[in-house]
Amino acid sequence: MTETDLIKTADNFIILFDASSSANEMVPGKRISRIQATKDLLKERVALLPDLGYMAGLYIYTTPSGKYQEVYGMQAFKPDAFAAAIDQLPAEGKGPTMMQKGLSSLRSVVAGLSGKTVVFMFTDGTYNRVPWNQDTTEDCLENRQGQGCLLLPDQQRRRAG
Repeated sequence: MTETDLIKTADNFIILFDASSSANEMVPGKRISRIQATKDLLKERVALLPDLGYMAGLYIYTTPSGKYQEVYGMQAFKPDAFAAAIDQLPAEGKGPTMMQKGLSSLRSVVAGLSGKTVVFMFTDGTYNRVPWNQDTTEDCLENRQGQGCLLLPDQQRRRAG
Protein backbone atom coordinates (compact mmCIF):
# COMPACT_ATOMS: atom_id res chain seq x y z
CA MET A 1 0.00 0.00 0.00
CA THR A 2 1.26 3.47 -0.81
CA GLU A 3 0.68 6.60 1.18
CA THR A 4 -0.69 9.72 -0.47
CA ASP A 5 -0.28 13.21 0.88
CA LEU A 6 -3.23 15.44 0.12
CA ILE A 7 -2.70 19.17 -0.05
CA LYS A 8 -5.66 21.47 0.44
CA THR A 9 -5.58 24.05 -2.37
CA ALA A 10 -8.96 25.70 -1.73
CA ASP A 11 -11.02 26.57 1.32
CA ASN A 12 -14.46 26.34 -0.27
CA PHE A 13 -16.06 24.48 -3.12
CA ILE A 14 -19.37 24.97 -4.84
CA ILE A 15 -21.03 22.39 -7.06
CA LEU A 16 -23.41 23.82 -9.66
CA PHE A 17 -25.75 21.16 -11.01
CA ASP A 18 -27.60 21.31 -14.33
CA ALA A 19 -31.19 20.08 -13.93
CA SER A 20 -32.51 21.45 -17.24
CA SER A 21 -34.69 19.52 -19.67
CA SER A 22 -31.75 18.91 -22.03
CA ALA A 23 -30.18 16.76 -19.28
CA ASN A 24 -32.98 14.21 -19.84
CA GLU A 25 -31.36 13.06 -23.08
CA MET A 26 -29.80 9.62 -22.99
CA VAL A 27 -26.04 9.17 -22.86
CA PRO A 28 -25.04 7.94 -26.32
CA GLY A 29 -24.67 4.16 -26.31
CA LYS A 30 -25.96 3.81 -22.73
CA ARG A 31 -29.31 3.20 -21.10
CA ILE A 32 -29.06 6.11 -18.70
CA SER A 33 -30.05 9.77 -18.91
CA ARG A 34 -27.43 12.48 -18.72
CA ILE A 35 -28.92 13.79 -15.48
CA GLN A 36 -28.72 10.37 -13.80
CA ALA A 37 -25.19 9.76 -15.11
CA THR A 38 -24.16 13.16 -13.75
CA LYS A 39 -25.69 12.42 -10.33
CA ASP A 40 -23.90 9.05 -10.25
CA LEU A 41 -20.56 10.63 -11.19
CA LEU A 42 -20.96 13.40 -8.62
CA LYS A 43 -21.77 10.92 -5.87
CA GLU A 44 -18.80 8.75 -6.86
CA ARG A 45 -16.40 11.71 -6.78
CA VAL A 46 -17.68 13.09 -3.49
CA ALA A 47 -17.19 9.66 -1.88
CA LEU A 48 -13.46 9.95 -2.73
CA LEU A 49 -13.11 13.45 -1.28
CA PRO A 50 -11.63 13.46 2.21
CA ASP A 51 -12.83 15.90 4.84
CA LEU A 52 -10.07 18.50 4.86
CA GLY A 53 -12.09 21.22 6.53
CA TYR A 54 -13.77 22.55 3.41
CA MET A 55 -16.86 24.70 3.28
CA ALA A 56 -19.11 23.25 0.59
CA GLY A 57 -22.33 24.00 -1.24
CA LEU A 58 -24.51 22.23 -3.80
CA TYR A 59 -26.81 24.32 -5.98
CA ILE A 60 -29.06 23.72 -8.96
CA TYR A 61 -28.41 26.64 -11.31
CA THR A 62 -31.00 25.82 -13.97
CA THR A 63 -34.26 26.82 -12.33
CA PRO A 64 -37.06 28.46 -14.35
CA SER A 65 -36.59 31.74 -12.46
CA GLY A 66 -32.89 31.81 -13.27
CA LYS A 67 -31.99 31.96 -9.56
CA TYR A 68 -30.07 29.08 -8.07
CA GLN A 69 -31.79 26.52 -5.82
CA GLU A 70 -29.91 25.60 -2.66
CA VAL A 71 -29.63 21.85 -2.06
CA TYR A 72 -26.75 21.89 0.45
CA GLY A 73 -26.17 25.48 1.55
CA MET A 74 -22.62 26.64 2.23
CA GLN A 75 -21.51 24.88 5.38
CA ALA A 76 -18.81 22.56 6.65
CA PHE A 77 -18.34 19.64 4.26
CA LYS A 78 -19.68 16.45 5.80
CA PRO A 79 -19.38 13.59 3.29
CA ASP A 80 -22.49 11.70 4.44
CA ALA A 81 -24.70 14.79 4.53
CA PHE A 82 -23.40 15.93 1.15
CA ALA A 83 -24.12 12.48 -0.35
CA ALA A 84 -27.66 12.69 1.07
CA ALA A 85 -28.05 16.10 -0.60
CA ILE A 86 -26.98 14.59 -3.94
CA ASP A 87 -29.79 12.04 -3.50
CA GLN A 88 -32.21 14.99 -3.31
CA LEU A 89 -31.25 16.25 -6.78
CA PRO A 90 -34.05 15.76 -9.30
CA ALA A 91 -34.22 12.57 -11.36
CA GLU A 92 -35.66 14.49 -14.29
CA GLY A 93 -34.68 17.88 -15.63
CA LYS A 94 -37.07 20.73 -16.38
CA GLY A 95 -36.84 24.03 -18.21
CA PRO A 96 -34.08 25.94 -19.97
CA THR A 97 -30.38 26.10 -19.08
CA MET A 98 -30.04 29.69 -17.98
CA MET A 99 -26.36 29.37 -17.15
CA GLN A 100 -25.58 33.09 -17.16
CA LYS A 101 -28.45 33.95 -14.79
CA GLY A 102 -27.63 31.02 -12.50
CA LEU A 103 -23.98 32.00 -12.24
CA SER A 104 -24.84 35.63 -11.70
CA SER A 105 -27.29 34.84 -8.91
CA LEU A 106 -24.56 33.01 -6.94
CA ARG A 107 -22.67 36.25 -6.35
CA SER A 108 -24.31 36.60 -2.95
CA VAL A 109 -23.10 33.13 -1.90
CA VAL A 110 -19.52 33.71 -3.03
CA ALA A 111 -19.42 37.19 -1.47
CA GLY A 112 -19.91 35.69 1.99
CA LEU A 113 -16.96 33.32 1.75
CA SER A 114 -13.36 33.81 2.77
CA GLY A 115 -10.31 32.15 1.29
CA LYS A 116 -10.06 30.44 -2.09
CA THR A 117 -13.25 29.17 -3.68
CA VAL A 118 -13.51 26.63 -6.49
CA VAL A 119 -16.70 26.25 -8.53
CA PHE A 120 -17.40 22.95 -10.31
CA MET A 121 -20.14 22.84 -12.91
CA PHE A 122 -21.83 19.52 -13.58
CA THR A 123 -23.59 20.22 -16.87
CA ASP A 124 -24.54 18.54 -20.13
CA GLY A 125 -22.79 21.41 -21.92
CA THR A 126 -25.83 23.11 -23.43
CA TYR A 127 -27.21 26.50 -22.51
CA ASN A 128 -29.81 29.03 -23.56
CA ARG A 129 -28.64 32.51 -24.46
CA VAL A 130 -29.65 35.55 -22.49
CA PRO A 131 -29.88 38.41 -24.98
CA TRP A 132 -27.05 40.90 -24.75
CA ASN A 133 -28.05 44.51 -24.98
CA GLN A 134 -27.03 47.95 -23.80
CA ASP A 135 -29.10 47.64 -20.61
CA THR A 136 -27.24 44.45 -19.64
CA THR A 137 -23.88 46.14 -20.17
CA GLU A 138 -24.84 49.28 -18.24
CA ASP A 139 -26.26 47.26 -15.33
CA CYS A 140 -23.08 45.27 -15.05
CA LEU A 141 -20.77 48.26 -15.25
CA GLU A 142 -22.79 50.58 -12.99
CA ASN A 143 -23.99 48.17 -10.32
CA ARG A 144 -21.03 45.84 -10.18
CA GLN A 145 -18.25 48.23 -11.19
CA GLY A 146 -17.28 45.78 -13.94
CA GLN A 147 -16.29 43.06 -11.46
CA GLY A 148 -17.56 39.57 -12.11
CA CYS A 149 -19.32 40.57 -15.33
CA LEU A 150 -19.66 37.97 -18.03
CA LEU A 151 -20.94 39.64 -21.17
CA LEU A 152 -21.39 37.33 -24.13
CA PRO A 153 -22.51 39.08 -27.31
CA ASP A 154 -25.14 37.29 -29.31
CA GLN A 155 -23.09 36.12 -32.29
CA GLN A 156 -26.17 35.44 -34.40
CA ARG A 157 -27.36 39.04 -34.05
CA ARG A 158 -23.88 40.38 -34.65
CA ARG A 159 -23.52 38.37 -37.89
CA ALA A 160 -26.96 39.41 -39.09
CA GLY A 161 -26.33 43.10 -38.37
